[in-house]
Amino acid sequence: MFKSIIVPVDGSEPSNAAVDLAVALSKACGASVTLCHVLAIPRPIHDGGGFAREQIMEDEMKTGHAVLDAGAQRAAAAGVSVGKVLQTGAPVDGILDEANKRHCDAIVMGSRGRGWVARAILGSVTTDVINRAPIPVIVAPHLH
Repeated sequence: MFKSIIVPVDGSEPSNAAVDLAVALSKACGASVTLCHVLAIPRPIHDGGGFAREQIMEDEMKTGHAVLDAGAQRAAAAGVSVGKVLQTGAPVDGILDEANKRHCDAIVMGSRGRGWVARAILGSVTTDVINRAPIPVIVAPHLH
């Protein structure tokens, strides 16, 4: 079935549900699992490329590694070892680029379950990945 699965993670409950589903698929199919966290670093209005940006990057990198580590610990507790990758840039592009680079044949991700109005105004990473991915995207169920 699946040989290589990528799981975008952000530390949220929907993201944790995706890790759990990917772990179950890994056990069922013997697929490798890679957790991916993409940092979308906003440029502060006052930043001229100096200390503020460096500090933001450092803080976001620490947070990103913590999110990946928490996801890896969750998978390990269920008996599955996972790979981890941290990317910067637009989340959808980062997810799809990493899936392509690693020759993944599935993406497992969560969805925050925003209503249609919020999705229409704010967009949705999950929706955009579904619309652009050349491989199956499996959305993990998450009860609010």
